[in-house]
Amino acid sequence: MAVTGVGKGYDYQAQAGKPQTKGNGSFYESLAAVSDMTTKELMQEISNRKNEIYEKAKKGELEESFQIGGQSFTIKEWNKLLSSFDSAQDKLKALLEEKLEQQKKAEYEAKMREDEES
Repeated sequence: MAVTGVGKGYDYQAQAGKPQTKGNGSFYESLAAVSDMTTKELMQEISNRKNEIYEKAKKGELEESFQIGGQSFTIKEWNKLLSSFDSAQDKLKALLEEKLEQQKKAEYEAKMREDEES
């Protein structure tokens, strides 16, 4: 079956069976699980999820989420990400300072040897 409006040689091929899992598989696994459910079961799952979200909202357990690029973060997740980035940056800075100290020490020792030889 060809899809209209696509360029020459780009035909849509109808795929039979379940979708293949790729990457971490969470989306595709969910899609495969949903494909085996009836409409009634799907509607019940949606209703259950809506009720769960409603209950969390009533209890004040929901966190606001912000879209940043292709990802969405809650404030807690964003702070955790920044914290891990900051710690990695601090480690890198410490390593660079240590390497600079070693380089200065080596240059000083080389200069001292030159002075002794002169």
